[in-house]
Amino acid sequence: MANNNVAARDSSAVIREGDKFSYHNDGLVKWVGLFQQMEYTSGNWSAFVNVSFASTGYKRIDYFRPMDLVLNDTIMVEALSYGDTILNNGNEYTVDSPEARHAESKWKWIPGYTFKTGLNYNLDEFNNVFMNLGYLEKAPKFNNVFDYDNRLFADIRNEEVAAIELGHSYNGRKISSNLNLYHTEWRNKPQSGSTVVDGEPLRYNINGINALHKGVEFDVAINLSDKFTIEFLSSVGDWRWTSGDTIRSYDDNNQLIVPEGGLVYFDASGVHVGDAAQLQLGTSVRYQFHKNAYIKLRGMRFDNHYADFNPFDLQGENVGRDSWKTPAYSLLDLHGGYRFRYAGMNLDFKINILNVLNTTFISDALNNDTYISGNQFNFDAASASVFMGMGRRLTSSLKISF
Repeated sequence: MANNNVAARDSSAVIREGDKFSYHNDGLVKWVGLFQQMEYTSGNWSAFVNVSFASTGYKRIDYFRPMDLVLNDTIMVEALSYGDTILNNGNEYTVDSPEARHAESKWKWIPGYTFKTGLNYNLDEFNNVFMNLGYLEKAPKFNNVFDYDNRLFADIRNEEVAAIELGHSYNGRKISSNLNLYHTEWRNKPQSGSTVVDGEPLRYNINGINALHKGVEFDVAINLSDKFTIEFLSSVGDWRWTSGDTIRSYDDNNQLIVPEGGLVYFDASGVHVGDAAQLQLGTSVRYQFHKNAYIKLRGMRFDNHYADFNPFDLQGENVGRDSWKTPAYSLLDLHGGYRFRYAGMNLDFKINILNVLNTTFISDALNNDTYISGNQFNFDAASASVFMGMGRRLTSSLKISF
């Protein structure tokens, strides 16, 4: 078997099309699950309970590791490298022998489950209040089960989510509204990314940290007439990380990098969760100018959007230091639709103009990005890398029913 891993043979070799470098593996995943839901209604009361169970199996096949030798009475794990010969009971075996296979792990099965329950009470014809509770144990991602070889991580833990929601709904003839308060605890949430340390690119993996998401959401729709509707919505959240963890760093050859003094520990407690605006305000106006056609104008304001943290920064005096907050921005969208019949079919045509004003805005950011040359790591705009949001664009769709 030819070794096509150029980087493994010679770090100065030229990599050509078709060559493999850094890693070359398959990840196999199997899943089996059960689901059960029960509902109950009596007078003004209603309730539900649903329970699910899932078991996820993981298997890794590595094409860069020495090959396994599978004999009738035994399996020699990663016994054959390129050019090796094994003598067993008078027989010679090489990587080209039919008994040789690519190195593969055993199946690792990890169970998980969910439990959800909710209770609703109708106060009167128009008002109801409700409460929902939920707990979820989710099997980890493949990269948090196996290291960059066929070895299992020593401490494999499920991701856990515990949530409670309280709310009120009003459904009147002219006005409808919804109010929700939520409190969600995330535990052992994995993180991964890449960075540069001393000029060398590294990948890092964090098995799991904790976060708390809490907030309030409110929306209201007002039917001014049978053709004219105004909607308002708001979402105010406070999402923060509440723990730290150990950082496992790997070089381009997937070798674990252990600095002097051991693995690096960081603490993100109090740092805002990135990648989403935690304050959103919006309004829309919908006009049904024909019985089969409408036009809708929607405006949204986004604020309290923080850059994703760089775990290597959250040490020493910077423990818990918040990431850079990106500038707030507003977007305006225009939507329209028309339903009609043609050739005995029902057609639903929709057209959307997104970001009508072609607003320039930042959609995502990474705090203290190490790929920026000369970065001063000041937790500010100059130290962050950003992704710009999409400009004005038009989309359309046609749904045909027959």
